[in-house]
Amino acid sequence: LLLTSSDGTTTDADARTPMPRAGALFALTVGVIAACASASAIWTRNAGSGRGAKVSAVWYAGASARRPLIAGNWKLNPATAPEALALLKLVVANQRALESSGRTAELPDVAIFPPFPFLQLAVDAVAGTGIKVGAQNVGLEGKGAFTGEVSASMVRSLGCQLVLLGHSERRLLYGEDDEMIRRKVRLPPPGGGRAPAPRHPQTHR
Repeated sequence: LLLTSSDGTTTDADARTPMPRAGALFALTVGVIAACASASAIWTRNAGSGRGAKVSAVWYAGASARRPLIAGNWKLNPATAPEALALLKLVVANQRALESSGRTAELPDVAIFPPFPFLQLAVDAVAGTGIKVGAQNVGLEGKGAFTGEVSASMVRSLGCQLVLLGHSERRLLYGEDDEMIRRKVRLPPPGGGRAPAPRHPQTHR
């Protein structure tokens, strides 16, 4: 699973907990932290020898320079804009409390991936915090007669800094394969230039 940004890629935690309630969000956060710790232990154990050694070496090539990332994929949740705004207020309040703790150097990067209709709400709500907002997908085309598609330049113009690509649900439910994901990853960023090459392998369920 690839989560692409303007400065590289990272993995997204595929949490299946419903998002609208505070308790669910807390459980999601704890689950993501536990999953990251477990994955780190597995990659560390495999690094250097035996099965997965080559992949692990690539994964850890820039590990010392990377900050941990906790990313919440909202999927098709919540059902309404007022619910999305309520959740955003909770996320922002939690982030501000952490940022005012005086331990900002120890904090992970945080990103959220709301559905397309709530992206502008999210970008406005998290302004002034360290939370990044990303889109759950983008289309292959930049503009034209492609009903229902959303381009990378559109989400970028809203202030989104990340895009989630290669999700297992996109593969399973919508038939997106490796070739399609590869083409999306290689889309030129809005404003020109070249898309960054992934810095670690793709994994998906």
